[in-house]
Amino acid sequence: MYFGLYVVIDIYSRYVVARRVEAHEDAGLASEVLTEAMDRHQIPDVVHADRGTSITSKPVAQLLVDLA
Repeated sequence: MYFGLYVVIDIYSRYVVARRVEAHEDAGLASEVLTEAMDRHQIPDVVHADRGTSITSKPVAQLLVDLA
């Protein structure tokens, strides 16, 4: 069995802002973890991503457009 780890890290302090372990990779889960991180802290000026399928999906892209 494989698990996916979603991690949002502050690039400057290397602090883990949000994390989540799931049994599968999904665009909705990626969107939720990003929303959680931005609700808890603030909306960043720049988002760096690994260009994985869940991060480049339409729900995450739409979330980032809505926040701009």
